[in-house]
Amino acid sequence: MNQPIAFDTILEAFEMAEFGGPDEVDTYLDRETGQTLLISDIGDGIDPVPHDLDSDRYIPLPDKRELGLGKPLVLAFTEAYLPEHLDDVRGIFARKGAYGRFKALLDKRDLLERWYEYESEARTSALRAWCAAAGIALQDE
Repeated sequence: MNQPIAFDTILEAFEMAEFGGPDEVDTYLDRETGQTLLISDIGDGIDPVPHDLDSDRYIPLPDKRELGLGKPLVLAFTEAYLPEHLDDVRGIFARKGAYGRFKALLDKRDLLERWYEYESEARTSALRAWCAAAGIALQDE
């Protein structure tokens, strides 16, 4: 890429893809322009699919599983802040609807806001590390 890209641009695209749900939206970074593309197979695509999407020009952004921001992050948080509930949380994540039950547990323990901060810090750190490994120069605004 010719010029650094604003980290917020990558973070926003990552969050948009996560909001869409797993495997519903793919995000790409255009190495030439620094813009991000959001592409979906369901319904109308958010951005048109470029003819050269498979070229080196575009790099797919990772999802939260690839960055270790799913269950491993939940378990790390639980171990740090609620170690006595580690087995309970493992059980919660053995079934569907786990995040809702996990957040309810945190809310009862007045740790929900701390979780959001922890998750945000981890997401930022993991995305920055991914950018460094991918050779993406960042510009902080």
